Amino acid sequence: MISRPDLHRLASLWSEDSNALSLYFPSRTPADVAHREEPILLKEKIHEKLGNRKFKSQAERDDIARLLEVAASIKGNHGRARVVYACGAQGIWEELDLAGSVNLLFDAGPSFILAPLVEELESLHRYCIALADRSYLRVFMLVSDQITGQTDLLDEAREPIRTTGARKSSQEERHKEKPAQTRFKALAEHLLASYERGEFDALLIGCRSDLRSEIESGLSNVVRRVLIGHFHVDPAMATPDEVRAKALAVIAQQSTGEEDILVDQAVGEARRGGLGVVGLPAVLDAMDKGEVRTLLLSQERLASSQDSAGASICIACSHVQSGTVVACELCGNPMHQFASAEEALLRHRGAREVDLRVIRNAMLPGPDNIAALLRFRAEPANALA
Repeated sequence: MISRPDLHRLASLWSEDSNALSLYFPSRTPADVAHREEPILLKEKIHEKLGNRKFKSQAERDDIARLLEVAASIKGNHGRARVVYACGAQGIWEELDLAGSVNLLFDAGPSFILAPLVEELESLHRYCIALADRSYLRVFMLVSDQITGQTDLLDEAREPIRTTGARKSSQEERHKEKPAQTRFKALAEHLLASYERGEFDALLIGCRSDLRSEIESGLSNVVRRVLIGHFHVDPAMATPDEVRAKALAVIAQQSTGEEDILVDQAVGEARRGGLGVVGLPAVLDAMDKGEVRTLLLSQERLASSQDSAGASICIACSHVQSGTVVACELCGNPMHQFASAEEALLRHRGAREVDLRVIRNAMLPGPDNIAALLRFRAEPANALA
């Protein structure tokens, strides 16, 4: 996974010679016919983008040749997409694998295309899934839609039960409860240690309904705060595919609810002239003033960002403005022009430490499909009708 410093480094690159190359190559199974055709399509995209432009340096020619080699060498890639950023003139070659799906994309310009990468990174929440009953524990990890698991991760040695006569039944019950309590306590301790090591962002629990409160009551307050849901399952019999499907259903429901709240809040605040704005012009203006707390972008808008209107950022004062602008209207310094407003916003957002929420299930207001929640308003705003 790419680090924030590395993402900031890629975002800050600017090439006056427009030789910053971005390649997004989809994941395919080795037998997929489309996989064999895509290197050919990539060559066509390179020719379409570059046309008859003469390469100004050997570094640029080497980058193109190496990109074609990468595309030809990918055979399935374990179901992962490949992303490459290259700028030989500035010594940059960055290859990344993504768990999600991307469309084949090639671009050559003054900056890298980051919107599909950021959209993917924002979706990579790490979910821990704990399955538990009185005699069986399993812990899974879910990242994107990929699930991995360990069976009997916390299996405790069973204490032998020695019973005689009429006391046998009551002793068996007490011995049965003690290992269950020990297991739930061990699970709680394991989850707390794992969370404190930064191994997951959210927790789900799969169990029988009658055990839910007993398991949850043993969790620390820290872990309980990231518990997002439960689902009914038999921990001993559930397959990874079943666990994955049940967990994704809970996650989708929880995510949709959160997104609905965020969108409703932004739209409501915008209508009354409060701490919310809707539409690209208003969002750009709020970003420019440093008012934005959370930027809300639709998944569709990020996916089709190359087809949207452009924006420019001043290299000196960071003033952001819609369209292709050569000189800053505030300080007169040159501006960097981005083919899409999303690319400009993502860079401006990084400089201002603005939270980003990619909206996948809720509906942002059209036609821009963009909104923001604000920290403050620099000046009073007129309420929307």
